[in-house]
Amino acid sequence: FICNNIMLLLTNCHLLTMEISLINHDILRVRVLNPGEFHFSLPLDVAASGIQALEKLFLYAASSEVKARPSFERPLLKGFQHAQQCQFGHTFEGSFGFTINTPINLPENPQLSLPDQPHLTNDDLTPEKTFERKVTERIIQGLIDIDKALETRDVYAIVDNFEYGLNSKMCTSLIDLSAEKSKEVEFAIEWSPKIKPSIQVLAFSRIILDNIAVDVLKDAAKKLTDIAPFDDTIIGSIVTLHSNEFPFSDEDIPRTAIIKHEIENRIIQVKLELDKKGYETVYKAHGKGETVKATGKLYKKGNTWRMVDITNVDIFDH
Repeated sequence: FICNNIMLLLTNCHLLTMEISLINHDILRVRVLNPGEFHFSLPLDVAASGIQALEKLFLYAASSEVKARPSFERPLLKGFQHAQQCQFGHTFEGSFGFTINTPINLPENPQLSLPDQPHLTNDDLTPEKTFERKVTERIIQGLIDIDKALETRDVYAIVDNFEYGLNSKMCTSLIDLSAEKSKEVEFAIEWSPKIKPSIQVLAFSRIILDNIAVDVLKDAAKKLTDIAPFDDTIIGSIVTLHSNEFPFSDEDIPRTAIIKHEIENRIIQVKLELDKKGYETVYKAHGKGETVKATGKLYKKGNTWRMVDITNVDIFDH
């Protein structure tokens, strides 16, 4: 009897310690609602593929938090680093459920967010959002966008919000999680009390991704992959300059430059369409072997990257 009480006490202490440690985590709860004959478990290969899909979800959510793009060919380095911090948590009852614990990584002396209000309460003195919290909020915002797309029957509720929600790879990771419609999956979130979630995601409770949602995600993934040019900034060295006519004339003639730029952990070449002033800048940089920074609308057509509607071209000051 004494031994049983000691064991119970140790177990309760362990659970309490775990609960305290998870205060510094956001917890994403994922539940498979129709596992068929497997009421309290899943086949190992199905469970493994589900975990891989969730890893991809966090990989590309973190990548979009670094660069808000509609589509990625591969995740950014920051995405890998973030996914390595995420932990596979406990399973829970009710069909098959499991948790992903994401540390919010508050600094030791966090900077406080102080709204411009005459009377501040303790609730106003909350730490600013960390990168890790922003990634989780992006995932939840994406789930909210799915719900909105289903309600309005408009896939552009997802597509037009790629800056803050889903990119194409995040969509396909959710599709993979459904195992091509063979599973319905429920998502819920428990926010760490250490940081208040944004008002945009505060009302979210849960969502079920069913067959109709998967069809919407497939459509969104395709549209996000084929999306029109998006705002971006590139940095790199000049590979070549080209103009069929004298490039320093005041005439509105085609002038192009190709910049070598690193994107998604690999080197690409981006073709820039320039006006006279922009061409003069890259011409001088090319002659001096200097690096250039250009801001405009970036897109990929076939195997070629292009930047159009360029608003600024400068020598990049390291």
